[in-house]
Amino acid sequence: MSFCKIQYNIMYQTTTISMAQSISRRNPYIIGRPIDEPKLLFGRQDLFWFIEGNLKQGVKVTLLHGQRRIGKSSIIRNVPKFVKIDSFVFIPLNLEDYTHNNLYEILAGLAKDIQEYLQIDTNKIKLPTIQDLEQEVYIFYSKFLTKIYDYLRGRKIVLLIDEIEALIEQDSASVLDEFFNYLHSLIAVEHKLFLIIFTGRQSANMPNLLNYFQDASSREIGFLNQNSATELITQPAQGILEYEPAAIQAIIELSAGHPYFIQVICFAIFVRARELDKWHINLHDINHIVDKAIENAEAGLAWYWDQLTIPEKVVFSAVAESQKIAIEKNQKIPEKPLNLLKKYGVVKTEVIEKAVQELVDYNFLHHTGDKIKIELVRRWLLQRHPLRQEIKELEKFNEEENYFSYEAPTELTDQGNKQNNLVDFTNATTVIGQNYNLSKQVGSQPPVYFTPAKKRLSKSLNVGIIAGAMGISAIAGVGISHLSKPCFASESKVFGVFCVNNPSINFSSGDRTFFPIKGNIFRDQGIQSFKSNDYQAAMQSFAKAVADNPQDPEVLIYYNNARAKQQGNFFTLAVVVPADNNVKIAQEILRGVAQAQREFNDNNGLNGKLLYIIIANDGNGRKPEIAKEVAAELVKDKSVLAVIGQLYSESIQGALTEYQNAGMPVIPTNRNSSSSSYNAAQTFIKALTANADRTTILERLKNTNLSLYKNSRYPLFYSQRKPQSKPILLEIKNGELVALR
Repeated sequence: MSFCKIQYNIMYQTTTISMAQSISRRNPYIIGRPIDEPKLLFGRQDLFWFIEGNLKQGVKVTLLHGQRRIGKSSIIRNVPKFVKIDSFVFIPLNLEDYTHNNLYEILAGLAKDIQEYLQIDTNKIKLPTIQDLEQEVYIFYSKFLTKIYDYLRGRKIVLLIDEIEALIEQDSASVLDEFFNYLHSLIAVEHKLFLIIFTGRQSANMPNLLNYFQDASSREIGFLNQNSATELITQPAQGILEYEPAAIQAIIELSAGHPYFIQVICFAIFVRARELDKWHINLHDINHIVDKAIENAEAGLAWYWDQLTIPEKVVFSAVAESQKIAIEKNQKIPEKPLNLLKKYGVVKTEVIEKAVQELVDYNFLHHTGDKIKIELVRRWLLQRHPLRQEIKELEKFNEEENYFSYEAPTELTDQGNKQNNLVDFTNATTVIGQNYNLSKQVGSQPPVYFTPAKKRLSKSLNVGIIAGAMGISAIAGVGISHLSKPCFASESKVFGVFCVNNPSINFSSGDRTFFPIKGNIFRDQGIQSFKSNDYQAAMQSFAKAVADNPQDPEVLIYYNNARAKQQGNFFTLAVVVPADNNVKIAQEILRGVAQAQREFNDNNGLNGKLLYIIIANDGNGRKPEIAKEVAAELVKDKSVLAVIGQLYSESIQGALTEYQNAGMPVIPTNRNSSSSSYNAAQTFIKALTANADRTTILERLKNTNLSLYKNSRYPLFYSQRKPQSKPILLEIKNGELVALR
C-alpha cells in the first residue's frame, strides 16, 4: 500500500472518529426541566443556608419569590439534598394541577400526594375523601396529618409548596384565600409543621402575601452573580468547550445572570460547536447564535409578555425601541420611554408612569426605567413585539372594550406620519391582562378558609333563580356542597344555604367556636349543650375538651363560662381578638385571660360571684366597620364591665370612639404575650366590687396607687377626666399600668 493511501486512511479514520465523538456528545445544558443533580445547581448555596437557618430557629413559614424560570423547581428538588437536618422531612407539593379545584378537592389531592411521596400503604392511613372534607374540613389535620406524624415518629414536616399561581390565576381569588388561611390555621395548631412557599410573582406582591403569614421570613431568588454565572457557563461542559473570557462576559451581558437564559444561550452554543466540530468558543460564536437562542427560549419568553397589563406591554416595547434608537445613533443614554411614547401619541398619565414602576419592581427594567434588564429579552421584543404593533393592538383593544379615550393625533417628528388616534390612559381604573394581580386579591383578609359572602350569595341566588324558572328545586340548583359548607365567623346561613354577614355572631361565650380547624368532639358537644342552656352538661363536655387539649384556651374559657352560667351570678368581661386572620395572636390573648378567669373562679370568685368572658372577634381591625360594630355591640350590652384586647391598629379608631363615648374601661394587650392579657384581666378583677359597674371600675382604677412607667410622658389620669364619659385606656409595661400613647 502506498504512503499516500495509508495517510488518507489515517485521516479518514481520524475524521470519522472525531465526527462520531461530536455527534455522540450529549448537550450538557438543560432547558425546560428542573435540575436534579446538585453538582449542576450553581449559586444557590446561600439560599439553602437561609432555609436551614430558618428551620433551626423554628421559623414556621419561609417565602421564596422570584421571576418564573429562575430555577424554583430545581431548588425545591434539591432542598433535601442541601439542607440535611435529620429531624425534618421535606414533602414537595405542586399546586399546578389544582387550577380549577375548590378547597376540599385541593386538600384531598394534597393528602394523596403526601401519601404517595412517603410511599405509605393506604391500608395503614386512610385518605380523606372530598365528601369527608366537605362535612368537616379540619379532618385533614385531625384524622390524616396527625397519623402522618405518627408514621414519621415525631419528625417535623416541611411542605415545599410550588405553583401557587395556579390558585392566583383562578376566576376567583377565594380559593387562594381559603387555602392559605387554612394553612395559617394548621401551623397555628401544629408546632411540627413548617411551610416553604415558592412563588413566581414579583417582589412587589410579597407584602400582600405576607398578610397571610405575618411572621414569615422571605427571600428573593435572584439572578446569579458573576462567579456563579461563570460556573454555570463553564462547568457543565468542562473538558469539552473552552470559552474565551470575552465570550463568557458576552453571555453574562446577554442573560444578566438569569440562569434560564444562560442555559438557553449555552445550549445553542453547544449545538453549533457540535455541528462545526469547533469547541473553542469566542465572541464571534456568541453573536452567531443569538437568534437561535431566542428561538429556543420562545416558550420561556412568553411568560414575560403574558403576565403584563396592556400599559406595561406598551411601555416594555417602548423601552426596547428607545434602546434600539440609542444604539443606532451611538447615544450612551436612551431616550426616556415616556418621551418616545408621546411622539407616538400616547399621553403620559399616572397609569403609564405606574407601568414603568411596575416593570422596575418586576426586575424587568433597570432602576432608571430606561433599560431592559436582560439583553436577550430586549432583542426578542424587537423581533416579536415592536412598538408600533403594540400600539395598534392597544387601539384595537379600545375599539372592542371602549376602555381608553382618544384625542386628535400628534405628528411623529422622526417618522413623518400620523397616528390615527391619541391614546389616553386617564380613564383607566382597573388592571388589564390575562393574570390576576395578587395585591388586588389579598386586599382585605377573609376569615379562616371560607369563601367571601358577597360572591357566594350572588352566585348562589342566581343559580337558585334559574333553577326555579326551570321548575327545579333551588336547593338542588345550588348544589349539595353549599349545604355542608360552613360560613365565616361573622356570617350565618339563610334558608340553610346562603352565607350572609351577621355581626351578632362575632361573639361567643360558649355557643360556637372561632377555631374550627382544631377538631375536638367534646368541645362540639359542649357547644351544643351550652346553646341548649344545659350548662351542667356543657361543663362536663368542656371539661373533657380541656383534658383532650389543655393548650386550647377557648375551651377553658367556655368551661368556666358554663360554671358561671350554672351558678347564675357572675361578672362579665369581654376580650377582643383577631380570630379571623391571626389565630396565633388570638390564642395568646385568650390564654392569659383564660388563666386569670380560672384562678378567679377556682377561688370562688368574689363572694361567690364568678367571672364570665365574652370573646369578640374584630378581625384584627382589617375591616374597620366590623371593629366598630363589635365595639357598639359590647357597649350596648350593659353587663359588660370592661374590655381587654389587641387595640393597636389605626383602623379601629371608630371602635375606640364607641368605647370612649360609653365610658367603657379598656386595656390593650401586647400582640404576642399571654402574660399581658393575664395582667390586664387581673387588673380588672382587682377593681371589682360586689355591685361593680363601668363607673365604679373606672373610679377604683383611678384611685389605685400605681407608679408610672419611667418613659411615659403623660400622667396616668387627668384630673379633668370624667370617668362616666371617657374610657381609661391603659397599657401594661413591665407589670405597671401606664397611659396609652
